Amino acid sequence: MYELKQVGKNTYYIESPAKIGIYVMEDSSVYLIDSGNDKEAAKKVKKILEAKNWKLKAILNTHSNADHIGATNIYKIKPTARSMHPQSKTPLHDIRS
Repeated sequence: MYELKQVGKNTYYIESPAKIGIYVMEDSSVYLIDSGNDKEAAKKVKKILEAKNWKLKAILNTHSNADHIGATNIYKIKPTARSMHPQSKTPLHDIRS
């Protein structure tokens, strides 16, 4: 579990209870598609990102179920990241502070 799988040139997902999508930009910044469900998920995802030397740019939440956004707030330690929800024009969590 929590294994990184590549599905396209810049597109990955992390095999987990609620799969976490990753899109990698040319500058190695990444967008997470959902954050996982808890603190343990966040730790495992951070370890994967660090191993690849990827920098979290933002979290794009597909919807507000706990298994998709439960770890979002854990990423506050990333000073340049934001979390967005498709039904909102403003960030769900500003995780840059």
